Amino acid sequence: MDSNAISPLSPQAAIRQLTNDVAGAFDQAARQATAVQTREAVPAVGEGQAAPRPADDSRALQEAFQRLGDVAASLDRPINFAMVSDAPDSAVRVQDGETGKTLREMSQAEIQEISARVNRFQDTAGLFVDEKA
Repeated sequence: MDSNAISPLSPQAAIRQLTNDVAGAFDQAARQATAVQTREAVPAVGEGQAAPRPADDSRALQEAFQRLGDVAASLDRPINFAMVSDAPDSAVRVQDGETGKTLREMSQAEIQEISARVNRFQDTAGLFVDEKA
């Protein structure tokens, strides 16, 4: 057999390899993480008025928490999310699911952006893995 030949992977092995690659990327990102400013300014709120928070934003944030929590759990690195305060523009606290230790505080926009990236990655990975094989 040619030593340069690429051996085919089973669907399970391909998924395991992708999972390991994602886990490595998460670990590398966590080591290199620095504070990041959000890209969008929070609009000013008039005196005595609460900032508007559409139900869609809340639902989208909950879906992002669920998606990221599921991905982290699949990598045996459970995480939890908690709002820092009840304010509509509150930061999100990311906590280790086993120890409860705060890993990082992020803006809601950052959480949703990371979730969208994970979703795109999962969609792309799905193109390469045929679960029927």
